[in-house]
Amino acid sequence: MAPRRVRITRIMATTCAPTSTTHRYVQSVRLDGTGHDRTYLTTGDLRSGHELAFTVGPKPSGWGTGDHAAPPPVGTASAAQQQSDRHR
Repeated sequence: MAPRRVRITRIMATTCAPTSTTHRYVQSVRLDGTGHDRTYLTTGDLRSGHELAFTVGPKPSGWGTGDHAAPPPVGTASAAQQQSDRHR
């Protein structure tokens, strides 16, 4: 199978307060100002997002620990992707 070519037509800014040996745990992530509790981005997120902002802290948090936070198995469409596609 030939590799898929992806053309990037714009830039997504990523922001994060400085991390350190004490502040290294992700506390929250916001995509365009809205809370993002998944540990992955869908193609729809990448196409429509403009800013991905991380907040870090000194202790592990509950961010990214929910049942829906992990990426779907390779080769399957996730519910999040299907929902994202419906809202375009």
